[in-house]
Amino acid sequence: MSKYNLITDASELAKTGKELANDIRNTDERIAVYLLSEVAHIEVHRNPTRLNQFFSMVKGSGARINAMHNFVQVFANVTFNKEANSAIKADGSLNDNNKFGRKSEDGTVFAWYYSINKKERFQKKPEELQSKIIAKAEEKPWFMFQPERPPVQFDADTKVKALLSALWRVALKGDVKISRDLLNGLTNVAFEAGVIEKAADIIPDSMIATVSDDYKPMLHLVVDNTKSTEKPAKEKAPAKKTA
Repeated sequence: MSKYNLITDASELAKTGKELANDIRNTDERIAVYLLSEVAHIEVHRNPTRLNQFFSMVKGSGARINAMHNFVQVFANVTFNKEANSAIKADGSLNDNNKFGRKSEDGTVFAWYYSINKKERFQKKPEELQSKIIAKAEEKPWFMFQPERPPVQFDADTKVKALLSALWRVALKGDVKISRDLLNGLTNVAFEAGVIEKAADIIPDSMIATVSDDYKPMLHLVVDNTKSTEKPAKEKAPAKKTA
């Protein structure tokens, strides 16, 4: 990637920021018109080629692509092909083992994300029914799907705790096999760094109390290393002296 020419002038920064904000909002509207037009076009002509090419071209960009996909899946008469996500290799070539890869007339490859539903929705009064769906789509444009959360300060400790909690819950329930060495190693690193101090930081007491015997050694090996798991040896009573 080439180096950026940074903006150093304050007035130019203000101007650029304002222009970008306007451009982004205008682009949102253009995308809304485009996706809505594809919904109508696909319904009449039953051809999602251009839509699939569009999603292939914007993949990996900074756009909110999942929100666009959600809009299409709600309003367009299509079915999503999840295997299409791996139709194109990282180097931009077709994956020979994936049936959802396509090549256009100009040689550009793209993924067939959407197929037309076999059943048409507008067999009776098509114009009236289509206008109703388009009206609903206009009321909720693509950028209203999957709205972004309000910005928050990034907290690495909280992220690590959440990850460990999820891993331990899965491991203790036995739904997925997780390497004990990996789980204990990650937990030990977090403990040594002071991110967690006790088992309750990542596992509820109620869950700890119901852990099966198979998992107790793993649980006490690291997670409860703030407490000793060994019972103190009982002092032997002094031997009675014999006369």
